[in-house]
Order: sequence, then structure tokens, then C-alpha cells
Amino acid sequence: MNEIGLLVGVAEITIAFAGFASLASVFARRAGQDDARVDVGRLMNMLAASLDATGLALLPIVPLLYGIKDQWVWSSSALIGLIAISSQVPGTVRRAREMRQYNGFNNGRSYLNYALLCIALVALICSATCVAPAVSFAIYYTGLAALMGVSGSQFFSVIESLSRSPRGHD
Repeated sequence: MNEIGLLVGVAEITIAFAGFASLASVFARRAGQDDARVDVGRLMNMLAASLDATGLALLPIVPLLYGIKDQWVWSSSALIGLIAISSQVPGTVRRAREMRQYNGFNNGRSYLNYALLCIALVALICSATCVAPAVSFAIYYTGLAALMGVSGSQFFSVIESLSRSPRGHD
């Protein structure tokens, strides 16, 4: 399997989400039906998940190019990813808590995002601790895919809000 090609593809997708978040923030000031604070929180969470996934996709490439042992590449990359994601979790949780009180917050999607985040964290912990060395890339990629799921879910929420007319302007 061409791990580098797959990782570069993931990085391209996730950086596109991050770019969209930056552009959408200009339009989200009041274009969507949902409360602007909810849309801004979604954009911030999408940007965080996208940049984390981009970093996790690009981080292992250099050591792989130097021929460093796969198990070390995936475990060290996962550890760095865990540190980065863990430092952002408090802000993500705070934003979600604040967003709950405003029009447009979706509890179901929030629970989905938390579940995907938990999958990502568990996969990265398993990768960092070399639980199954024979499938270390698959475990690492599972965490990466779960983060992409969070980013995609947030992306969909923002698009959904922006595609509806604000109340009273139908």
C-alpha cells in the first residue's frame, strides 16, 4: 500500500475543509438560518479538526521518506497528534456548551462528533502504544479518518445553515 499517497490525499481534503472554514466565516456573519454564534462555533471546530487531520496526515511523511521503522513513525506521530488534539479539546467542549443555548444547535450531530472524536483518540492511543504493530498504519489511519468525519460533519452543518434563508426572509 502507498501510505504516503494516501496521507497526501487526506491532507488535500482536510486543508480544503480548513480553507472553506476561512471563506465561509465571511458569509456566515448573518447569511445562515442558525444563530451566528452556532455557525462561528461550527467553523472554529471544523477548522480545528481539519488542521489536526492535515497535520496528522503530513507528519509521518518525512520519517517515512527517511526509511524510519513504520512502528516508530506511527507511534510517535500518534503521540504528537494526541498532544495536539488534547490541547484543543477544552476549547471545543467550551464552544459546544455555549452553542447549545442558541437556535440551530443540533444535539444529535454534536453526539456524533464527540463519538468520532473518541474513536480518533482511542485509535491514536492504540497507535501510540503499539497495541497491534502489524496493523499500526490501519489504526493510525482510523484515527485520521475519524477526525475527517468530525470535519465533514461540521462542514455539512455550516453548509446546511448557509443554504437556508434566515427566519423571516423566506
